[in-house]
Amino acid sequence: MLQAQIPSWERFIVGEADIANQSRISNGFLLVVFNTSNAQDNLDMSNVIRKISSDVAIIRSQGDFTGIKQAYYVNDLWKLSPNVQQGVKKSYRFVVKSIDPSATVKKINSRYEPVLKNDLIFIRGHVDEVIESVASITNVFYIGIESISPKVETPVIDLNLRPNQVNIVHQKSPELTGEGITLSIHEEKFDPHDIDFSNRVIDYEGSSQNISRHATEMTTIAAGAGNSFITGLGVAKRASLVSSDFTDIIPDPASFYIDYNISVQNHSFGTEIENFYGAIAAEYDENVNEINTLVHVFSSGNNGFDQASEGIYNGIPGIANLTGNYKQAKNVLTVGSADTVFNFPEFVSRGPAYDGRIKPEFVTYSNIGSSNSAAILSGICVLLQQKYLQRYNELPIFSTVKSILMASADDVGIPGPDYHSGYGSVNAYNAIQITENKDFVIDSVANGVTRTFQLEIPADVRNVRVALSWIDVAANPGDYKALVNDLDIVIEGPNGDLFYPGVPDPTPGTEILERNVSTGIDTLNNGELITLKDPEPGNYTVKISGDLLFGDHQAYSIAWYKERKNLFEWYAPVENENMPYNGESASYFRWNSTLDGAQGQLFIRWDDGREELIEGNVDVTKGYYRWVSPDTLASARAIMRIDGIDYTSENFIISSPLRPLVTVNCIDSLFIEWKPVNGADNYEVLTFDPSLHEYRSTVITDDTFAIIQGIDESNIFRVFPHFANHRGISGQAINTQSQVSTCFLNSFFAQRNGNLKGIDLTIFLGSVYGIRELQFFRTGLEDKLIGLLDKDQLTSKTLVLIDENPAEGMNNYYARLIFENGQIIDSEIATEYYFNNRPGMIFPNPARAGEEVKIFTRSFSDRHNFSLLSTTGKVIFERELLPERDFIRINAIPQGVYIYKVTGAEVNMTGKLIIY
Repeated sequence: MLQAQIPSWERFIVGEADIANQSRISNGFLLVVFNTSNAQDNLDMSNVIRKISSDVAIIRSQGDFTGIKQAYYVNDLWKLSPNVQQGVKKSYRFVVKSIDPSATVKKINSRYEPVLKNDLIFIRGHVDEVIESVASITNVFYIGIESISPKVETPVIDLNLRPNQVNIVHQKSPELTGEGITLSIHEEKFDPHDIDFSNRVIDYEGSSQNISRHATEMTTIAAGAGNSFITGLGVAKRASLVSSDFTDIIPDPASFYIDYNISVQNHSFGTEIENFYGAIAAEYDENVNEINTLVHVFSSGNNGFDQASEGIYNGIPGIANLTGNYKQAKNVLTVGSADTVFNFPEFVSRGPAYDGRIKPEFVTYSNIGSSNSAAILSGICVLLQQKYLQRYNELPIFSTVKSILMASADDVGIPGPDYHSGYGSVNAYNAIQITENKDFVIDSVANGVTRTFQLEIPADVRNVRVALSWIDVAANPGDYKALVNDLDIVIEGPNGDLFYPGVPDPTPGTEILERNVSTGIDTLNNGELITLKDPEPGNYTVKISGDLLFGDHQAYSIAWYKERKNLFEWYAPVENENMPYNGESASYFRWNSTLDGAQGQLFIRWDDGREELIEGNVDVTKGYYRWVSPDTLASARAIMRIDGIDYTSENFIISSPLRPLVTVNCIDSLFIEWKPVNGADNYEVLTFDPSLHEYRSTVITDDTFAIIQGIDESNIFRVFPHFANHRGISGQAINTQSQVSTCFLNSFFAQRNGNLKGIDLTIFLGSVYGIRELQFFRTGLEDKLIGLLDKDQLTSKTLVLIDENPAEGMNNYYARLIFENGQIIDSEIATEYYFNNRPGMIFPNPARAGEEVKIFTRSFSDRHNFSLLSTTGKVIFERELLPERDFIRINAIPQGVYIYKVTGAEVNMTGKLIIY
């Protein structure tokens, strides 16, 4: 990124303007200074092209000039984004905005390769040339260097649905699966054949041709069906899915979202740190103004240690490092990361936005990066939209989704909204409750008018969060702040007390993330949050005002969440969930408590009624406790005992993943085996049915193997242990196409044994099940049975028989499996050379010209040479020889009789080699 200074507006001036004589204004724009800081808002907003500060703007040189104190003619430098630096001898790809894009494209020299997309013009050229040739075009009002080469921001899947309470939504509202909602994944193509997306993928010709592991993982987190493993179960397991190529990171055409019924789009990628509001940010804001039910979810980025190179936060490490100016948009959700106990990974990007706005808006779980966090939030938005659609028969507008998420989030980190966690950690369960209870209002406010409604707060409420959000008009690229329509919320209590939203301090400084949030009037954000702590019961008046709006009215959404007093409820594990979550690592007990200052005792109660103390002094206010579960197969309940009162969880399972293997894979059947699980009563094998796109029970057995008859190549299986009417966790699904297994006989080979007294015949079997006898043959003029193993001797799947009397020279063998039903399977031929009385041998002899000659010797440790001589003693060929066996191709040697020699300290032999 270019290092750039923030220009003062004086550098744009070329002379004082006579606004009474507009004909002298050649380039169509003026820089004006207003009488008051609010005067520019009295103008027709279509006349304001760039807000440079609160009282300075670039306007079109036409229309009403009321309230203007001074006016100046300007050069074209004001049109540049803040990261454009003159004099740089380098070619860039620029994005251009124009009042008339189509006409402007025709005026741009073709050598700049102009391309028009979504009313944005993309060109490539050197800075100074573009300023001279393109910025001078009258209708052009913005030229920016905006990074458009995306890169994905998380390398591996990392999925846990518990920190954001998605598991509770799944358990308490099983009908919420995402069905009926379409999610778009904006990057390279996810694997459409992944069984976790079965029967839900919509083909789109505009998707990428490259299938990406990252895209597949993001889709899994947001909407995996859990057919592959527990971590294949995402948030919205039945949402429809469509891939959208992110070669161009601008929004897709409006027709794409409308034609494919897309209401959520996930963007788990970044470009470069860009601390300004650019043309692409404005495009996303305009996109949501056009389609107001569309939710864009962006990852904040993984550049948390880096710094911005432009704007008021220029050069301050560790803040304002969102990766891409499009994440500066107002009508999108940008999400950061929090781990399982709500610590923030330092490498994850954070806010504020370039103008001090709250970014990211939220955090969700991830230990490894914000890509995964964005995917979780996308899935939660899908569930929220589905709930709203079921309840009210229409999709919610974006501002309603945002206000519900704001009101329902858990405050983490610094109390109140901040630049690390935004409005908090998303709580999917609370968000669904708000939607179900209709704890929201959708309304609009006119210029200079205040709208009110009454909010009753009963005596049993501890805290209330009231959130306001609206879809703001897109700002102009380069505006000093992005907010256009400024709404304000204030709540008046029953005693006349006034409550204002939390407002973090946007003043530049390295300690910006450390500061506590104050309350007051918010003039930056199009989302505002008021928290009422321990409110007095009674009727509260919520007041919404709008001043100096662009247009007659501004629609808005308000949502609220009331947290009850003296509450304790378990969040994890819920009924029949596994501990640990994935069966492999430590997990957290999670709960929500409003019991003030509570200390508790944490117990586990086993199915047989036994109680064991896990921890005698738990800080209940933390809401979590890390527990390493025992290696067992069992069911249990957790008990939190506080002041003699037991709060008991639902029944959960303790188990580890069962990992089956396909050991025999025949044409019409296969054999699956697994290790026994202590405490299991039996095992259930399930087969994935491609036609139904779900699993069906195939076999229930007391054994540790199963024979599956009538299989086809697409069969996928999972195995679960059963105990006491419960089911443990299954391991990764096994796909017969990816398993390295054969029909009983995996491999067979022959090899001289170490003492050179014979040849070892080794066979590897997939299973010994059903085999009556194993026979070994040496071939010759007729096959000779040299040994057998009967059923009682088949105690292992790796078996060895020694041929103690092999023939001198080459020996060929095969093995024969004879089954109890009379079926016979013969192995391939295995070959080994054997010599007992000679130091070695050469084969074949005679050899065809150009043929490979095989030289077998006893093992040796020192250097030995192989030589080929004519009958007159002339050396024709010579090289060092490898011990035991070596292979030499002798080319360009005429037919005839030759002498070969192997010479060395341990092996010496001489003979004739005939080449024909």
